[in-house]
Amino acid sequence: MQLNSSDQFYFYQSSIGRLEKLVMKYVLTDITPTPGFVTNAFGVKVNPKHLPLVVGDREGVEAPPIPANWHADLAEFGAALRALDLARKKFTVVELGCGWGCWLNITGVVARQKGLDVTLIGVEGDPGHVQFAHEALTENGFNSGDYVVHHGIASWQEGHALFPIQEHSGVSWGLEARFNVSDDELVGLLETGKYMHLRQIPLSSLLPQDCDHIDLVHVDIQGAEIPLIPASMEFLNEKVAMVLIGTHSKQIEAALFDSFLSFGWVLEVERPAVLSVGRKLHTKVDGVQLWRNPRLLHDSNLPLCDPEDYAGNLDVKSIPESVSADQKFSVEVIISNISQKNWNGFGECPIHISYHWRSDSGEIIIFDGIRTNLANNFIALNSNVSQMVDVVAPASIGIFSLELTLVHEANIWFETADFDSCIIKIQVCE
Repeated sequence: MQLNSSDQFYFYQSSIGRLEKLVMKYVLTDITPTPGFVTNAFGVKVNPKHLPLVVGDREGVEAPPIPANWHADLAEFGAALRALDLARKKFTVVELGCGWGCWLNITGVVARQKGLDVTLIGVEGDPGHVQFAHEALTENGFNSGDYVVHHGIASWQEGHALFPIQEHSGVSWGLEARFNVSDDELVGLLETGKYMHLRQIPLSSLLPQDCDHIDLVHVDIQGAEIPLIPASMEFLNEKVAMVLIGTHSKQIEAALFDSFLSFGWVLEVERPAVLSVGRKLHTKVDGVQLWRNPRLLHDSNLPLCDPEDYAGNLDVKSIPESVSADQKFSVEVIISNISQKNWNGFGECPIHISYHWRSDSGEIIIFDGIRTNLANNFIALNSNVSQMVDVVAPASIGIFSLELTLVHEANIWFETADFDSCIIKIQVCE
């Protein structure tokens, strides 16, 4: 079977449920467009001058990237948001080959909406792209204390390498560094005016002093993933929770499997690189791999799950039209378990009822709602349960969206799997 250009982006493997639901969890429902910018579905402003050949002179608000947008697909968006889902209190991300700071901005904006403190670190070789990243981060509301963008080449060791010079930044995003150039060759290449001499920045040097670990390392360095990843495994094992890699060939994908699997990492999302076949093979679309480090995110706290284990829905029977700020109130719900497993509300990782609050524009203002125990701490498979759920209203007044859902503690929010949560608008008064 041959997949068309749209279907190929649904062709991914995931151990964490349907990525469409995970992406939609963070999509804002009401975004005010900013003149002169394209705003993506997560509220990130993209300056068209940074991507003249891709964005052009477009303005307005983009649709959710399902199955993809001009930059990335479900697998990559879902993988990046997975790292955010697991972060608590603070989110630290490193983007190698950051360009205009795409994933710094996307994960940073969503993390901020989730109420997390952010530390954003980029490495980029093109000086114009470094400037673009500074501009984009500022345009999206980050200050100089939130981020740092290094001008250099992501590497596994100290040293210097050559990086191509392009006449106009923003035209080419696939520039490849040249490593291990001999002294004789180096002089000749620099004299051509086509290369600059840049320092190599080891991945292990990027951990900020005030951080004990990095939540996500995003790698897109145009084929230089090898030997960077194999040579950096000691640091990754000790200090990095998740690694998201854009792969550029089947050979690189195979080498990454060898490196991560040999140290017990868990592959949570994978979409293979898409090739143009025939006499000459080339990669049409980069692949995606998301790896979880069980040393920092242990299996016992994050058991792998089948999304069908969470199949079901939640409906509201009665709910007040308005509540007071900070008021605790009750909602009557009906919960249906149509999965193939019983849902238990006891043990080390119980299932509870909870909720998220979003502003009228869709921004998450309260992510972890208070918990309500399941009636009798149990919902049998293929059964319905009616019960009351406790909710605490936001502290500010206005119109808010309440999303009622279930959570398997230290595991998964049901709405990211095969579960239909319930979203209702409520007026919060003084």
